Formats: sequence, structure tokens, C-alpha cells
Amino acid sequence: MKKILSIVLTLILVAVCCSALADEYIIQYPTHQIGTNSSAPANAAMVQGFNELYEGTYEIQVEDVPGDTNYRDKILNLLQSKDLPCMVYGSNLIDPFYAQEAFVDLKPYLDEDPEWAAGLSIANIEQNSRDGKVVGIANETQLIGYYYNKEIFAECGLEGPAKTWDEFFEQCAIIKDHGYIPLSMQTGDNAWCSGLFLSAMIDYCAGDQESFLDSNEKTTDYNVDYFYDALNMLKRIWDEGYTTEDSIGGMYENAAINFISGNTAMIANGVWMIGSFADPSLGGSEEFAEKVDIALYPEGFCMENPLDGWIVTPGDEEHVAAGIAQLKYWTSTDTMLNNLRVCGLVPGGNLEIPDDVIESNRMLGKLIALKSEDGVTTAHSIGNRMYGNVGTEVFSQYLTLFAQGGCTAEEIAAAMTEYAQEYAAK
Repeated sequence: MKKILSIVLTLILVAVCCSALADEYIIQYPTHQIGTNSSAPANAAMVQGFNELYEGTYEIQVEDVPGDTNYRDKILNLLQSKDLPCMVYGSNLIDPFYAQEAFVDLKPYLDEDPEWAAGLSIANIEQNSRDGKVVGIANETQLIGYYYNKEIFAECGLEGPAKTWDEFFEQCAIIKDHGYIPLSMQTGDNAWCSGLFLSAMIDYCAGDQESFLDSNEKTTDYNVDYFYDALNMLKRIWDEGYTTEDSIGGMYENAAINFISGNTAMIANGVWMIGSFADPSLGGSEEFAEKVDIALYPEGFCMENPLDGWIVTPGDEEHVAAGIAQLKYWTSTDTMLNNLRVCGLVPGGNLEIPDDVIESNRMLGKLIALKSEDGVTTAHSIGNRMYGNVGTEVFSQYLTLFAQGGCTAEEIAAAMTEYAQEYAAK
């Protein structure tokens, strides 16, 4: 009798556990913010924190998708098959998702939760709105200068970062003459690092006229003199041997590893890269991190980008509720502050950077201070102003040819304009 009772109790316990598991909604979460991606530590912390908070209700199951391009391709394939996860990262995806109405309008949810809405910046919401509908919400904004290796600079007799572009190219020549490679660049993927230096050059070449980097609209016309001039300035880096051989066609990882390994003296990137310098898994160390400093671009220029945000996708009631829960957690004030502390992601909201973060994060604090100085100008990066897949489908491919002398600046501009205008007309 006792044995039968024990079996019955065991079966009841198993049934209860199975029922509890059945009630837990599984959120499939493909992500490229893994491995060497500079946002990987923040992403891992968000997943862990969410799963702990919603234990028994939701569980995020991560699917690793290495590389920005691979992630975008996967999400676009899922968009066509209408088999989307509850929430996707909307970088360069806001417009295709809007065009196919594959999004949940977040405006009613913001209206219903004014405390959540109050923590988000106007620029964040405007960046992600189309025709009065909020397609996505970002949990960070980009603050972008460039990094330099103080030890290499000192060995080359350079006292600090260049104030003008003439001085910048003079420094590149000096660094090369001392046996070092001046710059980490890459033309593959979306040509991110190269595009940042190009953005600073666009601002310089535009002079007093407003450039497409100053606009809050996506760019559909690249056929302008200041863009040609900036591209030709950028080409000097390859023509004069100021970067690595693997920069032509190389991915972001090539550029990052070249800098962290001490193979190059400078790299353009946002403040999220700071944590990588001391990360042993990426080849960094505390010793290397101490060698690195941050600078404004020549002529006192800094980039500040509101970002395409996270999109909640349509589905049944459970699907949408899970997506909203994940989005609110990803974009909460507490999460954004934690991401700032974990890997230097600048919050995409109305948050003051805490003093303890500025004190503990030397380079982030320095760039914030530099950006606030008189005479400093800010604008978007070129990637932030591109429609759809202009960066990966046109810009990076043509820039690879351009670096090799296979096309002209005017041909790059014409190809980018054609693609952007066709995309905007869809």
C-alpha cells in the first residue's frame, strides 16, 4: 500500500512539474550579440536578468548567430516565412518591417506606461517612428570618437591626437616610418570602422554647408561634392599604406583584433568597445587597456547616433505579451544603466551618466567631457543615415573596389544613390 501511495505521489509531483513547465512561455531569441561582439556582456546580462525575473512565466532561449550580416540575413528570411521571434534587433530593419507591417505599434503601450516612456529620449522615439507609429525602441545611443595607443604614439614622438586633418596624415606618416601600422580599417561587412573615419571627413569637407549627416532623414542622394572629397581623403589611407593588408574585404573583427593585439595605432569605434581592451577572450588585458586613450576626430568632431531599436513582432496574444515584456526589460532605466556599467553602452534614454560610471570608466568620462567643450561639432555617422541595406549591399562592396583603385568616388555615390532611391520608393 505504501509503495502504491509513493508511486501515486510521484506521478502527481511529475504532473504538477510538467504543468508548471507547460505554463512557462519559451521566447526564442536569435542574436548576434555574442562572442567577440562588443555588446555581448550586456546581452548576456539582460538574458540572465530577464530569465531570473520571469522564472516560471517566460524563459529566453538564445540562438547564437555570429556576425551582423548573418543576423540580418536570418531575420529577413524569417520575415519572409512569417516565422519571427517575439522581438528582433531592428538595426537597418525598421523600414522593411514597417513596409510589411510586421511590427506591433508600440505607441499605445508607451501611452499606457508613462513611467516607461519618460525614461526614453525623444530622439530615440523619433528615430524609430514611421507615420505616427512607433516601430521600435532602442536601449542605447552611440557616442563615437576614436582610440589610439599611447605607447605607440610615445615611441613615435607624438604627444597626442591630431587637431587637424593635415596633422592626422602627418602622424600616420610618422607612425609608418617608425615601423607601425597607423590605422585599423575594414571594407567588408558594413565597412564600419572605415565608415566612421569617412563620416568625420564628410563633416570636414562639407564645411559650413549642411550635410546629410546633419539631417534626421535617411539619405537618398550621395551625389554631392563633399562626399566625393571625403571619399578621396579616405582613399589616401590605402594609397599611402596606412592600414593593414587585410583591411580590404576584411570584417570588423579583423580591425578590432589588429588594434587590440597592438598591430595598429588607431581605430575608430564607439564607447562600447572600451570593455574589449581588457578582455582576455578578445586578446586584451588590463595592461593593454591602460595604453589606450580616446579622442575627438580632427577639427573637433564627434558622432552621436540615435539607433534603430528593438521590434516586437505580431502574433497571438501570448507571443505579443512576451515580446512586450522582453522589450520593457531591455529598455528599462535599470537595464540601460547596467549595460552602461557592464560594457559602456550609452543609454538611449533621459538618463544622466552617474558620477561613479564617469569616475570608473576613464575613456567614457573623457569623451563626454570633450564633447561638451566649446567648438565641438556633433552629427550622425554615415551608417546611421543609410536606407536599408545600402551599407552591406553597396557601400562596402564599392569601397573594397575603391580601395584597390577599381572605381571612382563618383561611381560609389551613384551606386549608393540608385540603391537608396529604389529602396525608399518601395
